[in-house]
Amino acid sequence: TNSYDPNNKRVSPIGTTDSGFIQDPQPLNYTINFQNNGNDTAFNVTITDTLDTDLDPATVTVLDSSDAYSLNPNNRVLTFNFNNINLPDSGTNFSGSQGFIEFEVAPKSGATPGTKFTNYADITFDANPPIRTDTALNTLCRPIRDTITPSVCDQYTYMGSDTTDYFSDTTFTDTLTATNGCDSFLRVELDILEKKQDFVSDTGGCSYTVPSGD
Repeated sequence: TNSYDPNNKRVSPIGTTDSGFIQDPQPLNYTINFQNNGNDTAFNVTITDTLDTDLDPATVTVLDSSDAYSLNPNNRVLTFNFNNINLPDSGTNFSGSQGFIEFEVAPKSGATPGTKFTNYADITFDANPPIRTDTALNTLCRPIRDTITPSVCDQYTYMGSDTTDYFSDTTFTDTLTATNGCDSFLRVELDILEKKQDFVSDTGGCSYTVPSGD
């Protein structure tokens, strides 16, 4: 059985694969969990969170917390002070020894595909050395967004990626699924070519109908 550190950092959306791929720039929801695993009451808890350089500190919104706190923001550095929290140790009161803070922050405008958002926090119980959480990671996808204009002959069909058959002029979105979650999207403008008939004559004066267009 693997050990579990109750002092951790969680992000939503978690994204896909170990890179935490997300499709578009969107607010990230961070939850910092903490637990007093010492052998006595923790009177004060301080959480220091340094935001990634590609996150916008002006968009920080606290969503929830387990206990009363004060927030001292300093540009990218967020300091959450839980003064007089009187957190019992886990051996005395396991459920009462835990707490959390949850906040949301948005990427800076202009974030480009491939941008990585990393975030961790340092948790300090009274005057003890800080405990660093794991690092939460999200990465903006590099999906293809393009338009194609295929043509097929009359009485033939065009099959989309979802196996739908198209047999008339239409415009639709085709999704190309990627194993890492970075799906691509194609705008398909389908053109059905009409079948035409042309007439040719041989040297003997006979005429023939020649189908064309397929």
